[in-house]
Amino acid sequence: MKKYFLVMLSTLIVLVFSSCKKEQESPKELIPQEKQNGLCYMYTSTLNPACSWGEDQLSRQSRQNGYLFVGIHSPNQKDPMEVPEALFNSFIEDRPNPKPYYYPLYIVGDKDCSNCTVMFNMDDILSRTCNIAMAARDTIINNKMTVTIKTKNLTQLEDVDYYMGVYVLEDNLVYPQNSDSGLISNFSHNCVLRKTSSGNVYYGEKVFTGGDINKVYDKEFTIDVTGCNPKYTYALVVIYKEGVESTPKYLYENAFWTR
Repeated sequence: MKKYFLVMLSTLIVLVFSSCKKEQESPKELIPQEKQNGLCYMYTSTLNPACSWGEDQLSRQSRQNGYLFVGIHSPNQKDPMEVPEALFNSFIEDRPNPKPYYYPLYIVGDKDCSNCTVMFNMDDILSRTCNIAMAARDTIINNKMTVTIKTKNLTQLEDVDYYMGVYVLEDNLVYPQNSDSGLISNFSHNCVLRKTSSGNVYYGEKVFTGGDINKVYDKEFTIDVTGCNPKYTYALVVIYKEGVESTPKYLYENAFWTR
């Protein structure tokens, strides 16, 4: 009996020590990646047959070539993944305006393009000089996503305002989708926009103005992700710079996702 008690006591001590050690462990330091990423915004709808092909194509490109994309489901389309109308309007007031019933519509960086030119426009962005290195991680506890971000200026930034927005994306959302061959009842939607860090403002919030080379910036956001499946939910962080008499006003700079 005494031997059994000692074994149990030893096991308990090990478990307590391990638990304390785990709680004391700090997450690894974020190291900004010196990489220029491209981003494709896709206005989409479950009602439009062409969107099934478009979403499949971008999902494949994200897996094979590392393309970042965000599926923005249009409101007022009886779409179970639709974004609030105010958020959608925030996008289309500054990004190219999608024509009704002509979904999907693609925007790569700042350019409106067809599905045939997405890769060419993405390659143009990837060939740019990376001005801002980025890194981020997310944790989800009790329906709250905390996104920790670190950036580093690789060049002397323009003396303009820079903005940062965090988009909460979700994969593996299974809903019916119209297609050219009929209704697909179990279509899996990926990279779907679910929430933002700034509510209905697509470009986020101002984080800094200009900046010297090698300057590092740290930021953290907390976003309510109630209704999202933590297993398939992640963050997309986008940096925009304010243009001078430009269209769009908030120009795409770089992006990073935690997928």
